[in-house]
This record gives sequence, C-alpha cells and structure tokens, in this order.
Amino acid sequence: MIQVSRKWRVGTVSFLNAWPLSYGLDGHPQVDLVSAHPSHLAELMNDDLLDAALLPTIDYFRLTAEALERHRHKPLVLMPDMAIGCRGEVTSVKLFCRAEYENIRHVALDPASHTSNCLVRIICRQVLGISPHYRWPEPDPQQMDEESDAFVLIGDAALTHQEKVYYHVVDLGQAWYRKFGQPFVFAAWAAREGEHLDELAAILLQAKRDGLAHRDQLAALGADMLDLPLDFVRRYLYEQVRYDLGPEELAGLARFYRLAVEEELAPPNIPIRVLPVPGGGGA
Repeated sequence: MIQVSRKWRVGTVSFLNAWPLSYGLDGHPQVDLVSAHPSHLAELMNDDLLDAALLPTIDYFRLTAEALERHRHKPLVLMPDMAIGCRGEVTSVKLFCRAEYENIRHVALDPASHTSNCLVRIICRQVLGISPHYRWPEPDPQQMDEESDAFVLIGDAALTHQEKVYYHVVDLGQAWYRKFGQPFVFAAWAAREGEHLDELAAILLQAKRDGLAHRDQLAALGADMLDLPLDFVRRYLYEQVRYDLGPEELAGLARFYRLAVEEELAPPNIPIRVLPVPGGGGA
C-alpha cells in the first residue's frame, strides 16, 4: 500500500459527469478539493494554486507549452487511465443552431469551456463546412446572446437545456466520432511534474474505482438535483460518458491536438505524457 507523504491541492468540476472521478475526494485526508468551472481550473493551475486538476485537455497542451517556454512552472503530466470522454453521443456538449448551417455567421462559445470551444471550431470546419465568427457571451449563452446564430453549451447546462425549435442540435461528441471514428477526450487529471505523483495517482485511481462502483447512487442524486429522468441520467453515466484513458483515447486525443494546432488553437510540438499506473496495475 502506498503511503501518502503530503496533502494534495486538487481541482475538479461540479458537473455530473465528473462525480465518478471525484468520488470521495472531498473527504479524503490527503486532499484539499477545490471545485471550479473547467476553464477556471487552468487559471488556478497556472497560478500555482493547485497541484492537479481535472483539466480541459486543450489546457494540458497550453500550460505545458507555457511551462517549457518560460521555465516558471514544471510541465504537466497526465494521470493514468482517467478521463472524461466519449465514443459517440455524449449529450452534454452540444451546438444549438438557430439557422441552417450555411447561414450561421456567429457562434457563441460557452465561457465554462475550453476544450469544447476548440472542438466546435474543428467540427464546424471539418464536418459542417462553415467558418463562422466565434464570440464569448457573458454569462449565459442562451439567455445573453440571442443574436448569435448558434451557441455551445457544456455540462449540466447542456443536459438540462429545454430545447426550443432549433434548425439543428449537434452533439459534438457524436459528430467527432462519426467523422474520425475515434474516442474524444474532453478532460483528464493533470499534475505538475514532481515527486510522489504515484501517490496522487493511487488516490485518484481509487476515487475512480469507487465512483464507478457507485454510479447508481450518483445517478439518483444527479436526477434529483437536475430534475431529470433517472433512466436518462443512468444512461449518461454508464454508457455515454467514458472514464478511461487507454491507447484508443490517447490516439483520439493526439488527433484532436493535431487539428487544434492546424486551427492555431494550440501550440505545436507538445508531447502527450502519461504517468505509469502505480505498481503496474489497471484502474
């Protein structure tokens, strides 16, 4: 059994899809848990306020590039076999279109997101064949930016959004899978290089094991909190959201990174580094 030698500052998100990965961390004696929007976690990591975070994958590349260029921080490494991803429909990352694709001129991005805001640019160009202008609404795209022809929603907001009559609703995870046939990884645990990361990985892997084992309870809590049908939430946590970071997921992440570089949304030449599973075991 690995003995933890320090207390870890860990950042997660409050979205339902993160609950299985964060299970039990709020009461763990070696963890100080902070909850924030995905986009804010990158800021906390950059300000050295966190040791690890359930980071949007695009921010892994951006923060690692900054560390390599400025030498102010150590580069990042991904924790083993833990992520928030999908292999097809994900339900909680969507583009809501108020016009036909060819008439979409302005897309409102979700201020809570970084990875999904990059993904929508790739899907618009590679799948929909359009190149609209993108802008940032504050604070709520479907309420504050009615003039946009389309808007992105992620997380619980996408799950609970009461769909009006839209020309199209694009599930971005499904659009990615249909185009490229690979999993998509929205977020993953990332930490600064340093000592005793195997101890942190062991804590996070145990949280994942416990969280996946308690998905029935989490689904019931989520359905009640979000006022959604229990069967819908169970399907979401069991079938639509994927929590592994294996070879296929890493290949999908590598493709996303290459496309993001081509779109000038990520810095070039950043390797994907994953910490080995502690003790050589699986999650």
